Amino acid sequence: MDGRRRTFITLSDDGTIGQALPNDPEWYRTSVPCAAACPAGTDVPGYLGAIREGRFDEAYRINLRDNVFPAVLGRICTRPCEPVCRHGRPGLGDPVAICFSKRSAADYRPDRAPIRLDPFFAASGKRIAVVGAGPGGLAAARELSLFGHAVTVFEKNSLPGGLLVRGIPEFRLPRDTVAAEIEQVLLQGVELHTGVAVGSDVFLEELSVEYDAVVVASGAHLPFMPNFEGRGLDGVRHGFDFIGKLNERANIVVDDRVIVIGGGFTAVDCARAAAFLGARDVRLVYRGDRSRMRCTARELALMQQEGIAVETFTVPSRFVGNRRIEAVELESVGGERKVRTVGADTVLVATGQTRSFAPLDPELGPLLDRLVAGGQPAHRTEIANLFLCGEARLGISSVVYAVGDGRACAAEIDLFLEGYKRLVPSFDVVEREETGRDRTSNSLPRLDATELPVEERTVRREFSSGFAEEEARTEARRCYMCNQKIQIDTNRCISCGLCLMVMPVEDCIVQLKKTRLASGRMILKKIHDFETYDALAVDQDACIRCNACRESCPVDCISLVSVTPTVQVVEIEPLTRKKWRA
Repeated sequence: MDGRRRTFITLSDDGTIGQALPNDPEWYRTSVPCAAACPAGTDVPGYLGAIREGRFDEAYRINLRDNVFPAVLGRICTRPCEPVCRHGRPGLGDPVAICFSKRSAADYRPDRAPIRLDPFFAASGKRIAVVGAGPGGLAAARELSLFGHAVTVFEKNSLPGGLLVRGIPEFRLPRDTVAAEIEQVLLQGVELHTGVAVGSDVFLEELSVEYDAVVVASGAHLPFMPNFEGRGLDGVRHGFDFIGKLNERANIVVDDRVIVIGGGFTAVDCARAAAFLGARDVRLVYRGDRSRMRCTARELALMQQEGIAVETFTVPSRFVGNRRIEAVELESVGGERKVRTVGADTVLVATGQTRSFAPLDPELGPLLDRLVAGGQPAHRTEIANLFLCGEARLGISSVVYAVGDGRACAAEIDLFLEGYKRLVPSFDVVEREETGRDRTSNSLPRLDATELPVEERTVRREFSSGFAEEEARTEARRCYMCNQKIQIDTNRCISCGLCLMVMPVEDCIVQLKKTRLASGRMILKKIHDFETYDALAVDQDACIRCNACRESCPVDCISLVSVTPTVQVVEIEPLTRKKWRA
């Protein structure tokens, strides 16, 4: 640019004129809905742009920085980002396959060696204990190590991973994938002690004395069993226990007729596992409609492929049998009440899990139980230096929410220990020449990951192989790159209208007319009159980043910037810090 003053118009409902600030957090939140919806704050357009250009290692590192477990979440994420993707709006096709793309970043990075991230700060001398090596606890541990703190994780089981290794079956999440990404957490200097049960080998109160802070990330693994009549019959078991035994490679035998109760991922996993193990009649029953089920449309489609019946607006009224389950009385809800009896050899009740801290400590545990009974508490509890994170704080959730909560908890602990926020969210704003998209990107159909034929699916074999490398790059091209901002400099614009002639989407460039209100205030109103407009502005929500307007402009008045979230490191000298805290 030549240094000449530039003026850009910010579109708003009342037509306010203002300087557009792409580094404004509110602009980024509203303009990049996928990133805003991600509990871990993942830079989605950043890694999709890297995949599009074949830079898979960079894409993996972006994910590693933000969500800790890229290869894991590329398989089992609940994808809160995809429903809000602009590409899924009416008339625009289907959302970008963000989750599968994350997996491709792991699949095709050229160097598979474990990655150790550079810490933000030198060693602080502070020591932190983390109770539980599940996704929330490990995410908190990794982040705390980047803050320079010494972290020790205590896990009662022989393998770390929590829900990743005990609550999700191998056909969805291979164990070597989990082990590789846990190894990267430990490479940050995190110390792990497995086979150590807090509540018997060591107690919370001891840890709170020995360590500067304690993170309770013990998860929500206590099966919740509703008080169904006949729930004590042989053959009736909780779905979480069933998946747990499956993951322990126990010799599980299912009979012909299996009924699964629930509408979440555990229920789906139970139904699919039962079918893979040889059950000939598997049905899943859920009290609401399909839109309320916690699983995704993809899981429903997979069950249909595998011959699993899904019955909605249905609840069990009682289990029937003499010592062993023989049938289930199913009751229709939400309409005319109908009760029917369906034969069953096995019933898997996948109605969620709960949490209890009482086993962790005879005094502090019950206090934590009362705290969470009152709702979802803050990360920092009212008990000494104890913090909660992951499902221990949130209740039953999903891996990506636990990871995001672990990272957020780590920031709270660092504030508690250091007295001020040492990492401040910021943005890098860089001028670009190309968006990386064109008009053809808009019409590309969504690609689906490759899956094994139904007859080849088993409980021990991953059923999906993700994208081929070129498929990953093609799917990434579909992303609108909502973090890029195209703006028209009203001081340079000569109102030639060439950009209006080439715009591919109606009203992606808006014509504005000066209008004086009764109050005397002058505003800009949107019009559709090529002859009389006073200014032009790009509607960022309609723009498809095809770059056509910039290529058509004869006076170079249309600029392009990319906006990338980052953090600024803030350091205060110890003496100043002491005065500040005082």
